[in-house]
Amino acid sequence: MIFKHGCLAIASLLVLSAFAVAAELQRLTSAELRLRMLNNEANLAVVDVRGPGEFAKGHVQGARNLPGAEIASTNLSKDGLVVVYCGEDKCELSRKAAERFIAAGYLRVYLLEGGFTAWIAKGYPVETGRDSQRMKDRAG
Repeated sequence: MIFKHGCLAIASLLVLSAFAVAAELQRLTSAELRLRMLNNEANLAVVDVRGPGEFAKGHVQGARNLPGAEIASTNLSKDGLVVVYCGEDKCELSRKAAERFIAAGYLRVYLLEGGFTAWIAKGYPVETGRDSQRMKDRAG
């Protein structure tokens, strides 16, 4: 009987810790990200987790397009800063992707507060077109 209750307690703690990780995801504002970009922060990776079509319509300057399923196969620095975003805060893609990065051992993962919508609202640089960064990553 103790074993059964012990397993239940451990399972409950695991579920609670998963919720705690989700609730504690750190955020970076567009202004903070832009400043880090202007300061050429080493090992900074900006990751757009929207589909390739949305990415091609417009994305944060220098961002990589990396839909969630491809996170496990990426070659980003695990101790670098990874900033994940999708269209807006209500989009769950960025949260799920950030959790995947953390589960894969990435140490510094942030959500871009307000997503791409907030970036545009600040008037920061945007690129359009295909994901040339993804092609460079795969070629290298």
